[in-house]
Amino acid sequence: MKKLTLKRQYVLFKLMSDLLNSGYNLKQSILFIREMDNDVNAYNYIEDQLITGRSFSDSVYGLVNDEFVNQIMISERYGNLAQCLSDLSKFIQHRIQNESKIKEVLCYPIILIMMLAFTVFAINELVLPQLNTVSTINQYDFSMIYCFIALVVLVLAGITYFYNRLSLLEKRNYICRIPFIGNVYRSYIAYFLSLQLSMLLSSGMELIQIVHVLKTFKRNTLLNALGNELSRCANLGDEVTKLINKYRFLPIEYNSFFSSGKEVDDIKDELNIFSKIKFTEMNKQVNRLINMIQPILFLIIGICIIVAYLLVLAPIYSSLKGI
Repeated sequence: MKKLTLKRQYVLFKLMSDLLNSGYNLKQSILFIREMDNDVNAYNYIEDQLITGRSFSDSVYGLVNDEFVNQIMISERYGNLAQCLSDLSKFIQHRIQNESKIKEVLCYPIILIMMLAFTVFAINELVLPQLNTVSTINQYDFSMIYCFIALVVLVLAGITYFYNRLSLLEKRNYICRIPFIGNVYRSYIAYFLSLQLSMLLSSGMELIQIVHVLKTFKRNTLLNALGNELSRCANLGDEVTKLINKYRFLPIEYNSFFSSGKEVDDIKDELNIFSKIKFTEMNKQVNRLINMIQPILFLIIGICIIVAYLLVLAPIYSSLKGI
């Protein structure tokens, strides 16, 4: 079954949370949503899975983000499903809004870059050959630019190859090293993990029980990978702080939260508050990053215009002086 688009995932979670809070059960909610949305195949699939006795998290597996599935699974077992779906819909809504802002910000500069590249190419290939009939003008050789572009492509391909060979946790660590984006990603991971751990602790489980629960989540997800890593550390007798210091995406504040002697209820409350702080911080960082994109692109475009003038138009002016 094809995965739902982000907008459809938002609609599904938002309507499901509203309907569950209104007293509908899961099957009734899916039937209601199917009448409002035209993606019948997906909702028929979810309904069929629910009829066979599967949980909602299993029913939407493959249709929504795997990390969302884990969050739903936690809420089904140990929390409030309607509240979880509401939180997911809010998170997706912010993500959709930010993606829309980025597209708006990038649209105009990208058009300018394309126009600039077309103009430089047209001058070099069309205008300069015509002017050669009047005066000798050397066309600019773009071979160096082509070599530079090929070099950039090769470097990006090498980085992609290296990235794909990393483990899931190492990939998260690598993303955190990217300037600007890394800070946003760390805030997101801090929000995501804190929310899930707070929910698990609210169920009354001890930390060692949480580790076993994390290992049962969907493979190739962050929670599952962390569960396996925590289990390995426990078998070796290592402290949790060692794992926190190893991976950059894990908040350093966890060293304080999980220090020995703290009550589970205190840890739960601290994680809950911390998740809200990080969610607000993440949105501020995203907005700040979006506001930075356009000025940086315009600066790059300005430099490109100057370089284009020096490399292509300057020979025209120098040749005209000799006429």
